[in-house]
Amino acid sequence: MPLKQALFVLLVGSFLAFPLLAGENEPQWRIVSDTDGIIIENRMLENSRLKQLRARCEIAAPVEVIYEVMDDADSFHEWFGDCLLQKNITRINEYEKICYHVVDMPWPFKDRDSVSSVVTRADWDKKEVETHIQSIREIDEAAVWGMNPETEKNDRVRISVMDAVFTYQRLSPNRSMFTYVVMVDPDISLPAWLLNALSVNQPRTTLENLRRQVKKEIYWEMAGARHGKAFSPDKENVRG
Repeated sequence: MPLKQALFVLLVGSFLAFPLLAGENEPQWRIVSDTDGIIIENRMLENSRLKQLRARCEIAAPVEVIYEVMDDADSFHEWFGDCLLQKNITRINEYEKICYHVVDMPWPFKDRDSVSSVVTRADWDKKEVETHIQSIREIDEAAVWGMNPETEKNDRVRISVMDAVFTYQRLSPNRSMFTYVVMVDPDISLPAWLLNALSVNQPRTTLENLRRQVKKEIYWEMAGARHGKAFSPDKENVRG
């Protein structure tokens, strides 16, 4: 097995053990915002100074179309909150890849970046899809993917924790429930209470933008090509 694929297998194994989603003994979520159908919650996890966030709302598109938006790394900056750049480093197979992500930080902070494994589990019959993103913690592993020079050249800061799970499930033929769970530590020397307060804006912006992004015709065409059938927006999309 090639070195890069062997490393990816190890990354996926470590990711599956990462407790990003709630278990029976996990802390409870607390609603911090409920605006325009977008519900944002947070909770404090053990051994973390920052809170984990969960945002959810209805999206006026089938899960197949949402997946095409999620898989389009080159356009992430158009809708994903605070994203300056995202690109695929390598694709392992149709649903597994390694990505490079740059977070646009306000002055006077340097932009942050991460190298992450991206794994999607799709049950197209049940119309249930999960996309898991986990930052690569080991510096040596990240170097193997060749992005350390990119970080240094652009005077960015590599962050150690940037993990997320995106879940999208069918509600009706052209409507889905979308849930975004994220834990990020930007390694900024600011009080935790301030970072937790500011962090609510990112998931809200992300879901607001996603509602608009899924309306682009190209993603409906891409979903049709992948699944061999036509996907067409209907009047429900007007409310999206």
